[in-house]
Amino acid sequence: MPTAFRLATDADIDVYRAWFADPVLAGRLSEPTPDWRRHVRTEGCALWVALDDQSRPVAFFQTETDEHGMWIDAAIDPARRGQGRMAAILRDFLAGPMADAQHVIAEVEADNAASLALLVRCGFVEQPRPATPGFRRFELTRPGRGS
Repeated sequence: MPTAFRLATDADIDVYRAWFADPVLAGRLSEPTPDWRRHVRTEGCALWVALDDQSRPVAFFQTETDEHGMWIDAAIDPARRGQGRMAAILRDFLAGPMADAQHVIAEVEADNAASLALLVRCGFVEQPRPATPGFRRFELTRPGRGS
């Protein structure tokens, strides 16, 4: 069964914020702030929540469009980390809300082996030039898509 997605509500963001009690997640991403909440609701940005079969958040995807393409950041519920579910969720996200995105970009910290492997499993290709020091840049190009 494909993963269901919706734009995140304030209640969803509160769930996401609670995940930052996990030291691994807190060490990889910045905790949501009021400024961040406003930012993900501006034009060209979005925060998507992936839901399980009981409509509980299992992952979040932040997207932002610029002249290079659609940038994504992702986080899975720390209680579900390491269970092999994120690849299917990411594939569903790419086929669902991101179906029209022609060029998808992700940057991952160079020492985040699980996320690096995830991107490769989902068809992303590492690029020679990261935009941010200490990160590795991956791109997925799908010709014939909308943007």
